[in-house]
Amino acid sequence: EETFAFVSEVIGVPAAEIPSLRVAREEPKLMRERVAAAFVEVLRVAGEAGPVAIVFEDLHWADEESLRLCGTLLQRLDTTPLFVLATTRPELLTQPQEVFPETAVTRLELRPLARRPLARLVRGVLRQEVTPALEELIGRWCDGNPWLAEELVSWLVTREAVILGPRGWEIVGDPARLALPVGVEGAIQGRLDQLGPEGKDLLKGAAVFGEVFWEEGCVALGFAESAMRLAELEAGSFVVRGAESRIAGSAEWRFRH
Repeated sequence: EETFAFVSEVIGVPAAEIPSLRVAREEPKLMRERVAAAFVEVLRVAGEAGPVAIVFEDLHWADEESLRLCGTLLQRLDTTPLFVLATTRPELLTQPQEVFPETAVTRLELRPLARRPLARLVRGVLRQEVTPALEELIGRWCDGNPWLAEELVSWLVTREAVILGPRGWEIVGDPARLALPVGVEGAIQGRLDQLGPEGKDLLKGAAVFGEVFWEEGCVALGFAESAMRLAELEAGSFVVRGAESRIAGSAEWRFRH
């Protein structure tokens, strides 16, 4: 009802003249079409007044119906001055279904932060200098991910695992005794939950070797398509292939987190 009332107000058509919502609810395909038509009309009318910008944030959390609606909007609004910005994690781009079919999409892939900008980010959050040991610890844990870096800094301060000393913020005690905070672990687990069973099983098997593992070792564990699966996991930013390998004839890999 809220969607139809909103459309009624925007396009200046009485709600009573909009096709019955009750009838549409009884037929899923009709309901899908009515919802899409409503959004199209809202954006079309808005576009008559000037360019329209839409931001879809964290599109990887969207359900299939919402993704289909996104594609429908762009297909039907080809004459409307429309700019769409969508942010997503890499795993959405590996799905066979295109999010924006028949649309010229410009893809900008954000690389992990390098050491210097990451250090500036940490200093900006803490508003003080940071010792090299703390900077190295955060860099190793977050692997260039700015969101994880901010979460780690907040967790370290809250837990009083760092203190502000004469040289700036520094670690208290042995950093090896620190465990990954629940918030960051939950974020990583959420990404793992998006994987299929083959990817999850391969990561579990590779974890037997530790932070670094080898392709031939995965094959020995029974993962016959290890090369293909590891390439998919690398595209999803779960693992990274090493430039060299300590075992001849077998590619060396490591977990990003």
